[in-house]
Amino acid sequence: MLLAATSSGSVPSEPEILATFDRLVKDDVIQYDYSYATETRKINGIHFEFRISKALENKPATPLSSVVLNGSMGENPRPGSDINTVCTEICNLGTAHFLAFNGFASYRPHYLLLTADGHRRQREPLDIEDFRAIHALLDMNGSDHLVFFNCGAEAGCSREHKHLQAIPKESFDGAPWCNLDQAEETLPFAYYERKLEEDLNPEVSLIIYREGLQQVERALNRKTTKEGGAPPHNMIMDRHRMVMIPRSKAGIDPLGANSGGMLGMIWTKNEETMQKWLEIGPQKILEAGGVPKSE
Repeated sequence: MLLAATSSGSVPSEPEILATFDRLVKDDVIQYDYSYATETRKINGIHFEFRISKALENKPATPLSSVVLNGSMGENPRPGSDINTVCTEICNLGTAHFLAFNGFASYRPHYLLLTADGHRRQREPLDIEDFRAIHALLDMNGSDHLVFFNCGAEAGCSREHKHLQAIPKESFDGAPWCNLDQAEETLPFAYYERKLEEDLNPEVSLIIYREGLQQVERALNRKTTKEGGAPPHNMIMDRHRMVMIPRSKAGIDPLGANSGGMLGMIWTKNEETMQKWLEIGPQKILEAGGVPKSE
């Protein structure tokens, strides 16, 4: 049942959402580590924030993992989906999407924007309904969130049901774009960036996304098809900009980066994993996961 079970169809307020999030954590429905540790490093001019959270210990690592919610099997109410959203659904985002809490939360709260049709797949490119859901989230409660899409396993997705994620802009003291703004020359991968106008709407967002997707296709020499979906990429946006990152692979096995990781926000389950990142070199892992910049 949706949290927003109101006759007007209005979404819950931010205090209601946070109270529900905390209750679900207490009830072990959502995994979240209130005592998470944060380590920051500046390596070769690039800022990295390691968020170490025990909540990620049971998080599925690949799309081949079973349907789970916080490590437990359960009846999935959405046919075709490999994401169990029982008890974590918040409200509808238009007619084609709904908002839920991420069961393995790195932030408070950490959202999933999922297609109502559980048969939609993460390899599909974003469409107009996806951007309507994004804009609904960005307009909700005056929120200031970072929204991202991990298209394909190479881009860091671990579930097949088509979904986006949204997190509060807490990392890097509220400046998640700091590496794009301050370390553009040293970032070891190609990306495509567009600053957004104040009067942005879903239709214009889709046009900008498709322009970026064409750049991704050229970088990877791979076209978007109905059968194979889009080439692997990350799409990251807020109210002010959209960034597209073509992905060649997840990283350097067993370490990989999703959208946040490519911006320098790395979520790990323990300090040992963070040390592995530092031993290999986070810049090398991001370089391996992207494609080289063109001359």
